[in-house]
Amino acid sequence: MKKIYLFSIFILMFLLSSCGNTFDDAIKTASEYKKIQFEVHDHNNLPSIEEIKEKLTPFLKENFLETEIANRTIALSINVAKTKQVNINPEKIEFKVNDKSKNDVEIELTYSMNLVLTDVKNSKSKIKLEGTMDLEKINDQWRIRYDNYNKEELLKLVDQ
Repeated sequence: MKKIYLFSIFILMFLLSSCGNTFDDAIKTASEYKKIQFEVHDHNNLPSIEEIKEKLTPFLKENFLETEIANRTIALSINVAKTKQVNINPEKIEFKVNDKSKNDVEIELTYSMNLVLTDVKNSKSKIKLEGTMDLEKINDQWRIRYDNYNKEELLKLVDQ
């Protein structure tokens, strides 16, 4: 009886640790995506929309990529960098697994991050972004199928 109890505990620990690793991989994917999505090293040498699309494609489900292109949010960071003549650096990216994430092929994350905008005079300003992201595991790779965050402040910068 004691062996069965110990074996059951071992199996439970194994299952719990494997779920944690799965979510860790999803969070790593989400974090890499957010860095690529927003990072602009040189506002004088901006990537094209095609280059951004190429970098982001491995992270996104196809239908979400098409939505981002149609809504022009795929180029939001380069539009801000160009309009305001700033470099953009995402920092303090933090993710939390939502309670809705009850299986190992779908996960919902909430996140927050700061975008540090640095102008030519090296003056810095910060924009706090918060959002929710859904990921789906496809062929052992996490893909983002939905990402909603407070874009309004970024859109205001582009429209000024």
